[in-house]
Amino acid sequence: MAAQSLTMLANSCISFISVARILAGSSALLTPQLAGQLYGIAIMPEANIVARLFGVRDLVIGAFLWSSRSNLSRAIAKADGAKITEARRDLKNVLWMGMLCDSVDVCSCVVAVLTEGMEWRAIGWVGVGAAVFTALGGVALRRL
Repeated sequence: MAAQSLTMLANSCISFISVARILAGSSALLTPQLAGQLYGIAIMPEANIVARLFGVRDLVIGAFLWSSRSNLSRAIAKADGAKITEARRDLKNVLWMGMLCDSVDVCSCVVAVLTEGMEWRAIGWVGVGAAVFTALGGVALRRL
């Protein structure tokens, strides 16, 4: 059985991913044009909905990840074995969902580079960012 405590490495990875997702998601949801400029992706006003769909996805995953980490920490503090097991399972599920989304994002960036000539800044923010989130999610999963 995994250790009952949340390791510092897992906690740091999960906290970073959740806060970054909440910030990225909020920016794309609330200010899609500005977020597009930041990421190096031209977003025409007609395509704001696509940016907002991406934004809400990341905002929700980030919020659920934060909440799941907090639930596990509370269960550990109370030393409630059943709740620890449940909270750990929930946290792993959210990490897997995020890693799945990020893996598809990486693949989408590869396709965009090969077929559409994606800009380097966009590759860095979106492609490399998704790859880093996938890797950090994997690290966190191994430490849970």
